Amino acid sequence: MEKTIKQIKKIKHNETRHNFLHTFFPTPIGYQEIEINGFYLINQYNTSTKKWEVAIYSKDSFQKKKDFLLKAKQENNLFGK
Repeated sequence: MEKTIKQIKKIKHNETRHNFLHTFFPTPIGYQEIEINGFYLINQYNTSTKKWEVAIYSKDSFQKKKDFLLKAKQENNLFGK
């Protein structure tokens, strides 16, 4: 199935956005977290697109993500996974 012009423009916009956001990191490859003006930028690998992409989190959302991951890790260790 061919992509529409709208889909192509969205893909280009996302590429431009990620290219800009990657300028805040020393390298665009590798998991990294940085705080800028009260927001957290997370450089992470997207398995769907097979690319390194930057996610933007508010301070509250970032803390909820960290708490969730810590709890999941603790539960996995508790059950020997």
